[in-house]
Amino acid sequence: MTTRSRFPIAVVTIATLTACSNGGATPSPTQTTTTSPEPTETVTASPSPEPEPRPSLAELTVSPNGLLPMRIGEAPDEGTSAQMLEFDEEYCADLAMGDEPESSGRWVSTYDRVEGHFGGETEAFTVSVSNEIVTRIDVFGLGLETTDGVGIGTPIDELRATYPNLAEGSSGGDFSTVWWLIGEEGNLVFETQEEGGNGTGGQEVVILMRIIEASYDPDFSAAGTDDIAGGCL
Repeated sequence: MTTRSRFPIAVVTIATLTACSNGGATPSPTQTTTTSPEPTETVTASPSPEPEPRPSLAELTVSPNGLLPMRIGEAPDEGTSAQMLEFDEEYCADLAMGDEPESSGRWVSTYDRVEGHFGGETEAFTVSVSNEIVTRIDVFGLGLETTDGVGIGTPIDELRATYPNLAEGSSGGDFSTVWWLIGEEGNLVFETQEEGGNGTGGQEVVILMRIIEASYDPDFSAAGTDDIAGGCL
């Protein structure tokens, strides 16, 4: 009877185990790094500024610097002026003024017409705009006054007592006289005339007020003429 040795079998078994331990080993898992995205900056647009409210006619103040809060020398489409004025492209179209279409347009008041000194309705005020700024404001409406209560219809004696330093013009019209106050940005001109005009001897009162840019000569009379701020002639 032949006895078989178990040693070779044991060797094979060990070799097999060794092979499984080395060549057949499971590789270590690869580490994955996740990068968080950079935060996106959110830009919030600034809200458009609220337009300044339009003051009532009773809140307006006649001054050498403007029909406040609208000032001489400011753009007609900025600040409070943008609420008090609007551009009318056809304002002078019926008179066919000039060869260019824009020559018919004028900046006009956004307020309703009011009572005037000579009866009937009139514009509360009119403006002239030159080089994109307000250069002249003519005041016609009753109730528009200075801080001292002077306005259309104020008697000459009251005017001169209120403003003793008034400058008196030398180029008055046939029946009117001009006086003015000097301000930082403009001059406030009062034009006075006898009630009823035509030399009837009535009480002399303020019939027109205008604010003009400081560089303009205030010494001129407009009563009875077509010289009106923003006029078509």
